[in-house]
Amino acid sequence: MGIIAVLTTISDENIEKVCQCPLLVWKIISPNDSEIFEEQMKQKNKRSFIGRLFRKKIPENIFPEIRLRDGEGSDTDADKAWHGIHYLLTKTDRDGEFPLDFLLAGGEELKDVEVGYGHPRILRSSQVRRINEALSEVDDNFLKYRFDAADMMKKNIYPEIWDRDPSEDDTLGYILEQYSRLKAFIHKASENDFGLIVTTV
Repeated sequence: MGIIAVLTTISDENIEKVCQCPLLVWKIISPNDSEIFEEQMKQKNKRSFIGRLFRKKIPENIFPEIRLRDGEGSDTDADKAWHGIHYLLTKTDRDGEFPLDFLLAGGEELKDVEVGYGHPRILRSSQVRRINEALSEVDDNFLKYRFDAADMMKKNIYPEIWDRDPSEDDTLGYILEQYSRLKAFIHKASENDFGLIVTTV
């Protein structure tokens, strides 16, 4: 168990709908599990002043309809290497500049919804293209050069395993493997003009 970062593809058309009605994010990140959306609707109805005052529920049909394009709603994760990847891209624990800080910052935060350990963030297709362009310049040699186990431990880079004996636990190799998958996923998302939803679960 642990905290992982998940990236899910979303079209700009559906981004507009989700930004208007943040609960719809569940229809993208869990399209085959309608119970989650229904449960969130129940919770929203309980919190609604009008709902409590008039004992009326917010009807589901007031939400825009979500239709997924081919490839939309697909996802990947960076496992528990997300913080290590962020560090190697930015040399910081939480800071950095867009687009290289995309795993921890950037985009639009859906503050009315909580998924896992916080609010989902939405990155539009134009931002994903910028991320893809930036990552195209970042290869394994670049990341290896910036790997500093002592500094990563000092900065509490999750999951704080970086000073282990490389002969027993290749933590740099772990980051490089996860980065490679993440980079390929973002490249494909960019090619298909998708935005991304970033969550930590």
